[in-house]
Amino acid sequence: MSTTESKDVPSPLPNADDASFPAPWAARAFALTRTLSSAGHFTWAEWAQALGRELHSHQLTLAGQMSEDLAYYRCWVNALELLLQGKGLLSDSTLQSALAMTAAGWPHPDHHAHRQPIAVSPAQT
Repeated sequence: MSTTESKDVPSPLPNADDASFPAPWAARAFALTRTLSSAGHFTWAEWAQALGRELHSHQLTLAGQMSEDLAYYRCWVNALELLLQGKGLLSDSTLQSALAMTAAGWPHPDHHAHRQPIAVSPAQT
């Protein structure tokens, strides 16, 4: 498929700034999907089909387990994983390793929480 096919199915939002997300990981999933599609790894039409399949297959299993917004983005992440695996961009071993690392303890040991407010000076003209 060519990258021009991405115009066949419009993106749900013009940009991530216009969206509200139920959790930070959902915003990251959205941004990653948009970036990968914009880079030509898959068209938006391919993405819409993958997400539609995932939403359909999980409509009963996720019901009542989490908020509707969180369930939607859980399906979003599952669809992205499956699409990337299907295109050979993500191996099962890489995915399992990342999931195990996340389950072992988050935040990552190299992550440093910023507990002090960040001061931003207004631009000087």
